[in-house]
Amino acid sequence: MSTTTKFVTTRQPQVVYLERGDVYENNEDAYDYQDDRLSTHRNVNSASDLELVRKQDFHRQPSKGKNQSSFYTSFNGLFIAGGILLVLVIIIVTSSILGIVLTRNPTVLNNSTTTTTATTVYSAYWSFDNDANDLYETYNGTLVNGATFSSSTYFGYGYNLALNDSSYQSVTITSPFFNLSYTSFTVEAWIYGVALTGDRSIFSQCQCSSCQSQCLYLIIRNYKMYMGFMLNDLVGATSLSTNTWYHVAYVYDYSRRTQSIYLQGVLDGTKTSASPYQGQNGSLNIGISNLSSSSFYGYIDNLKLTTRAKSSSEILTDASVVVYFPFDGSSLTQDMGPNQMNGSISNAVAVIGKVGNGLAFSGLSSYLQVYGFYQLGRSSQSFSFALWIYPYSVAGGTLIHKSAFQYNSSGWCQDMMGLTYAGQIAFYTNGGGRQITGPFISALQWAHIVYTYSFTNGQIMYINGVQYAATGSMSFSSSGIIDWLTIGHNIIGCTPSPIYGGAFFGIIDEFYVFRRELSATDVYSLANP
Repeated sequence: MSTTTKFVTTRQPQVVYLERGDVYENNEDAYDYQDDRLSTHRNVNSASDLELVRKQDFHRQPSKGKNQSSFYTSFNGLFIAGGILLVLVIIIVTSSILGIVLTRNPTVLNNSTTTTTATTVYSAYWSFDNDANDLYETYNGTLVNGATFSSSTYFGYGYNLALNDSSYQSVTITSPFFNLSYTSFTVEAWIYGVALTGDRSIFSQCQCSSCQSQCLYLIIRNYKMYMGFMLNDLVGATSLSTNTWYHVAYVYDYSRRTQSIYLQGVLDGTKTSASPYQGQNGSLNIGISNLSSSSFYGYIDNLKLTTRAKSSSEILTDASVVVYFPFDGSSLTQDMGPNQMNGSISNAVAVIGKVGNGLAFSGLSSYLQVYGFYQLGRSSQSFSFALWIYPYSVAGGTLIHKSAFQYNSSGWCQDMMGLTYAGQIAFYTNGGGRQITGPFISALQWAHIVYTYSFTNGQIMYINGVQYAATGSMSFSSSGIIDWLTIGHNIIGCTPSPIYGGAFFGIIDEFYVFRRELSATDVYSLANP
């Protein structure tokens, strides 16, 4: 077997600057995950940036006598000096006014608030990969009361923040001040709560704990998500379970005066006519708030903060896309999804794909491997696969293989998608032998394949955006640990009938894994790029 070529990249922050006059556009039908990583501070032009250049051409006047000439010379000099002084004063005053207008701090007159939206988007991202620093190196945190890091992450790599409520542990960011007043913002995180009774704070900032709209707290209150500005609050509808990973998002839309909370990417509560958070000072706290004597008890990971209101489609993407390989990144193994779970390849090359580049598999040792599939390792949990295929040959071949270990065949493993020997597409899960055998696939033609699963609907097969078959409600068993996926091969065996496993000869493009069941509308959109 040929030596495996492995490409590894690390998570690097991306920055996007929005200049005055620019309009931030979000295409909800396309996935662009780099927009989470927006700029930290970028100052607008000040008076020192402005330069006055003045050129004058003064023509000689006929002499009218010594005294008269002296008089006019003095008068003209004073007039010119006064004009220059007036211009300088206008420039200074105008610059000062612009500086005030372009800040986020509002003016309050007779209990009414007016403000101008800032053109700069500020962001911070705490990955907690063995430190509490902001990936943009601006809002670095400090561990408080013995808070630590754990390798028990959702995706099985890196670290997360581990907090114990017995010691009131947290992370605090004191400087520089992060201004969240009178502006839109979004806070997202992955959480795993060991205890969810009372108030379990995820994120907070507080100027005055008894003043309306001056204390921000994003918490779990008695098992439900809770978003509060103090006497200006929103509670979610769904009760969370302990010892379970969740993606949570808290959004405030300043232009619409709306508070929204999302659980697993789905809207769980909204409040309209919500006045903005008005705190003008205070540290950022992760894991505690001024309103509770209890800290969060469990794990917090990948906490993202940005001063814009993310759309519902962006949040659903962040919460449900596990990996996305378009094979158009800086390397063929780059995951362009929100989690950056880069893979490794063996003897696969870039070729022209369905959209941009694709990945061509052409031999017994040709495959792509990715680790970190928590959801797939849990029995009867929803998932979806989506990909384009262009077979060179349709006489069998593994498309998607799932296993508990990378190369050890003694562990749990199975082919989940592949071709039969006769050239039909087939799906399989360990659910009492339930499988779907689909239509014949043509060689040297593109076909879009989607495999969805939920306990309620069972397995559903979509071909080129159209539902082909379904099993109905069913359960399945899995490894119980974080799984591997091998694309284009089943290098450790475990092939169930009717899939004729082994090397796939052809091209794969636009490969997605989701931690939810896609809808028919979702599938149609993916099949029509």
